[in-house]
Amino acid sequence: MKISKVGRGKLSLAIPVSRLPKFTWRDWPSILKAFEAAPALEMRQAWLKRVALNFRPGKVRLGWQRNSLFILAQLSDEDIFSNATKNNQNLWTYGDVFEIFLRDPSRPPYHELHIAPNDRWMHMRIPSTVFFKNGGFDCDLLKIAPRRFDFCLRVNQRTNRWEICARIPSSLVYEASTTLKGKSWMASFSRYDYSKNRKTPVRSSTSPHSLRSFHRQEEWSHLLFV
Repeated sequence: MKISKVGRGKLSLAIPVSRLPKFTWRDWPSILKAFEAAPALEMRQAWLKRVALNFRPGKVRLGWQRNSLFILAQLSDEDIFSNATKNNQNLWTYGDVFEIFLRDPSRPPYHELHIAPNDRWMHMRIPSTVFFKNGGFDCDLLKIAPRRFDFCLRVNQRTNRWEICARIPSSLVYEASTTLKGKSWMASFSRYDYSKNRKTPVRSSTSPHSLRSFHRQEEWSHLLFV
């Protein structure tokens, strides 16, 4: 894993993503074995001098097969819940959520995917960073359905942990299916960790954000599919 500077001292991660061995989709022992050698990205709060009192750790591991990126997220959480009732709701306002940001570096549009522990999901395609910064848009007009990615969940209230394995086809980013070998994507992974007795969620990200804004692409990682 290589850390490089991107303008004015900002840090961005260049991450080699290796091909995964074959595994059985939705079979958790098989999934965990396939990701054994994959390095972990730690969730953090780089915009703070010290992490929030209620911060709980999380790890994200990456791998690929043929034309799909696979993401394994393992999140510690003392109060696992979401009040979302439908897909494509603004899940970050309903409870716990894991967020995936992806972009083809050669094109302005990028994708924001959300997964909640009650099996709900959201997908937005945002035209560009400039579009997002200008604001004033209706999120519902950016949402995509039916679902174009897949995932499975494992929630364990006893051990205060939930896990996600997501499968992102290359056609989501490129609009056409292609092998990922030799390709590069921009990516970031974040979460909103809510508690029923706390109004404000604890936010964290795998990116070294100097400000609490997950859309700061200058601090996203660069995935290199090797």
